[in-house]
Amino acid sequence: MSIRRLSVIAVIAAAAVAAGARDRWSSKPWQKWSIEDCKNMLQNSPWAQTWSTSGEEFPTMGRSSEGTGREQEPTVYYYVQFRSALPVRQAVARELEIVNKYDKMDSAKQKTIDASVSSYLSRNYDDSVVIHLEYGSNVEIYQRQLMQAWQSLPPGTIPLNTYLITSNGQKVTPERMEVASGADTAVEFIFPRLANGKPLVSQVDKSFAFQFVSPAVGPFATQRAYIEYHPPKMMFAGQFSY
Repeated sequence: MSIRRLSVIAVIAAAAVAAGARDRWSSKPWQKWSIEDCKNMLQNSPWAQTWSTSGEEFPTMGRSSEGTGREQEPTVYYYVQFRSALPVRQAVARELEIVNKYDKMDSAKQKTIDASVSSYLSRNYDDSVVIHLEYGSNVEIYQRQLMQAWQSLPPGTIPLNTYLITSNGQKVTPERMEVASGADTAVEFIFPRLANGKPLVSQVDKSFAFQFVSPAVGPFATQRAYIEYHPPKMMFAGQFSY
């Protein structure tokens, strides 16, 4: 088979993958997405992935009358989302609508929500890329330790080994980090969208990556998380969105 024919086949295959991704998320308007659609977009999509680490099982004691307790595998997890990508923000907006029973509200209340959602979805990200982490654990004490670890970072801190890694291997550090307080379990890293006047990432790139470090909690040592993304799959409404 000739090199030219192989190249044509590769281009066709890449186009099919990209079309499949577009069809999956654009088959119905975001206002009609179900809670499961939103969950998939925010946890397992071209714009959002789940990174997790698990440890050895440990006993969880039940009531004394029940005898031995069940066993549970402790897990620390992160939902890593491009919040600057429109489809991710649409999923956030729709999930909030569903939780607040938007579809059953009267028109006056819906208009109030619509105004807020419109403002959120129309935010301008021409100069920045926002990566949003939602972190957690299925073990309460580890959840608290995670919150303590992230929320105790001094303002203005950029943790070591946190990068957006371009297709040519360039490691770009965030311009700033924002950590939610209180009961919120979120961290956002804000990166520049341009370097020397050129986009850091392009739709013609095969892949790029985001790297961060999960702090040590419970039995888990400090771990470096590496998540890879593929621009050909990140097309939405005919545009590369990230």
